[in-house]
Amino acid sequence: MTCSRLHPMSQDLALLQIFINSLVAIFLLSIRSGNLISNRILTFYFVVFNLDISNFVFINFYSAHLNLEMLRNNVSALLAPTLYFYVRSVLHADFRFRARDWAHTLPFIIVVLTFMPRFYLVEDVALKLQINNNLQPSFELMFVHVFQYIQMAIYLGLIFIAIRRNKLTILNSYSDGLKLNKQWLSCFMAFFMVCFALALIRNLVKFTQFQGALAVITPVMMLADLGFTCWILWQALNKPELFKGISSQLEA
Repeated sequence: MTCSRLHPMSQDLALLQIFINSLVAIFLLSIRSGNLISNRILTFYFVVFNLDISNFVFINFYSAHLNLEMLRNNVSALLAPTLYFYVRSVLHADFRFRARDWAHTLPFIIVVLTFMPRFYLVEDVALKLQINNNLQPSFELMFVHVFQYIQMAIYLGLIFIAIRRNKLTILNSYSDGLKLNKQWLSCFMAFFMVCFALALIRNLVKFTQFQGALAVITPVMMLADLGFTCWILWQALNKPELFKGISSQLEA
């Protein structure tokens, strides 16, 4: 979608969002105690998110490099798996990546391959602009949007199942730290669901005749994302114990 349709505030909000996300990422990397893997996964989430919204800031760069613009857009397929692994790493202090976990990159590979024939491998700039700017809805865009929302729904289901499975362990534990982790994840997912709902509405509007509403919806979505990130930073600074997990061997 072309950025020229967006409210001028969107660029400023995106720049501020990238700056704060970067601060949070640096802060998480600087922590040398607690659940280090969890901190690094959340850092990676912020890096991917920054790439996802960087088109609002580097408009001219991406306009001149359409393949990078599409790759930036495709990288968002990594957000759902990253969120899933973050929740698992918070729930389990002994969480470790296994070889089979690389299978979670498959949605990203599928999305990239979808655009390969008519975008990445062609030199037709007009066709690329038509697909990238949604001038005429294409099969690739429609498929990828549906595919990614199905992907997100599946991962959200897996996340809430993981939280539910640990609920009994947490409730039966005498550790305030475990209960705090549960409260943190519940609030974290509640904030995320609000931001996700706004993003869903925005992307649905892109394929309707009401695209003028994007000038309002996009800044609102970015304000919600910014508030979410600020809340994470505030919690991280005031409750460092949030970055501790529980052993999976303690599950009921």
